Amino acid sequence: MISLYFHIPFCKSKCRYCDFFSLPITSESKSLQVLEETLKQFDYFFNLLNRPNVKSLYIGGGTPSILPLPQLDKLLKHLEGIALAAGEYTLEANPESLYRDLLSLCQDRGINRISLGIQSFDPLLLNRIGRITTPKEIYQALQHLETWPGSLSLDLICGLPGQSEEGLYKDLSLAIAADPDHISLYDLTIENNTPLKEDIIHGKIKDLSEYKRNLYFNKAFNYLESRGYRNYEVSNYSKPGMESLHNLGYWRMEPYLGCGPGAVATLPSQEGPVRYSNPRNLESFLQGEKNLWGIQKETLTPYQFLLEHFLMGLRTREGISFKKLASIFGLDLFSPLEELLANWKRQGYALVKESEGFEFTRKGIQRLNSFLVKIASEIDKINVPDPRWPYLDT
Repeated sequence: MISLYFHIPFCKSKCRYCDFFSLPITSESKSLQVLEETLKQFDYFFNLLNRPNVKSLYIGGGTPSILPLPQLDKLLKHLEGIALAAGEYTLEANPESLYRDLLSLCQDRGINRISLGIQSFDPLLLNRIGRITTPKEIYQALQHLETWPGSLSLDLICGLPGQSEEGLYKDLSLAIAADPDHISLYDLTIENNTPLKEDIIHGKIKDLSEYKRNLYFNKAFNYLESRGYRNYEVSNYSKPGMESLHNLGYWRMEPYLGCGPGAVATLPSQEGPVRYSNPRNLESFLQGEKNLWGIQKETLTPYQFLLEHFLMGLRTREGISFKKLASIFGLDLFSPLEELLANWKRQGYALVKESEGFEFTRKGIQRLNSFLVKIASEIDKINVPDPRWPYLDT
């Protein structure tokens, strides 16, 4: 049982904050060439894995909705048999490239979830971060989605340079008015080597203070939860039962196959968990099977893999299950962490269910990175055995 991800690396233009692998779409022939190679890569690995069951299928990017309709149809048709067995089948889209014919094709080919990248309804903020979408196009896309029979997720960004508290509430209220099942609210990260970072360094744009960022994120949390959207992961909220199955797979450390330039996979092997990283370079990727698409392979050490379970699990309200970790690693991890957890519990940073597991409180989540350093230090003292993975009882 795996999750399946396809990376479509093309956009109309690159946003000023974006650090994902994406390129401007220069010609239909180039996007078709990349798409066909991505499908060849998928067939190769899917057959190598003996055609496993697929629990979720996600087409992201980039901007998948920018593909010419015949090319998107080619991709969806290729996946049709697999998609029927998937419980969740998502396509990412941007408002300026979402239209009725696209939605009709998605519906016909089995897609049951649209993830729409809005980021903000404020034209000044959109312009500041290099989004080419206009509020008019956002409202038009939401109008098209009023008759969409599947699930809808909206992406927003909190902590944009120049964002006010009033503006944040306006973005949230407009998003909720569209009645989505799911909202992703990302705290803006100023990545190195991005135009936005350069703008801040050279004083063209003033970044929000850390105090304001935390304030806005907490206010957004309270606002969304009070309106029926439960925060089930640091940046993700949903109506009851509408959590993203695909993303939960990542956070639960379940196997996934990623296809396309820039995509990543983590899969079981006889050597242990292996991470395959596709190159963020079209030339390397397009060399195809003869060069294994330029993939970099890394076998994760037991220590690395255990640490990743903490890194991913503590982002969620599910938190960490010591029973699950014992099943995978054959270790009692409560005992070596008991004193640390008791201290965090006293300070209101963690909810500890004794030997069952623990999760961070909202207060603790804000110090996630520093706490992970302490956990890493504690488990570094342990001889971690080879994992028995994947864990199937989830």
